[in-house]
Amino acid sequence: SMANTNTTRNTMAYTGTYRGTIPCADCSGIDVVLTINNDGTYTRRMTYVGKEPNNVFDTNGKYTWNASEEKLTLQEGSGSDMYKVEKDRLVMLDTSGNLITGDLSDMYILRKD
Repeated sequence: SMANTNTTRNTMAYTGTYRGTIPCADCSGIDVVLTINNDGTYTRRMTYVGKEPNNVFDTNGKYTWNASEEKLTLQEGSGSDMYKVEKDRLVMLDTSGNLITGDLSDMYILRKD
């Protein structure tokens, strides 16, 4: 339907490529390049900095919106990751879909190219 709702999905150009470096428990950081396609699929490359040579992981799959259409869930195999969609950025969420808090919270942000 073409209902005039102010949801993120309808009001923002959310597709595109996002980048950021997220915290890593046993390396310098994880460089993330995440591309959200408008056909309901995504691709993601995660590079574990300082863990060469086998430190690059490419995944892809489908994503879904939550009911209120401000969060994306990336499905990959048996796992999933959730992101909150904001203007020109994605904010990585915890496994319950909540914002990550604490000293490193500002690092869980991917910014659109």
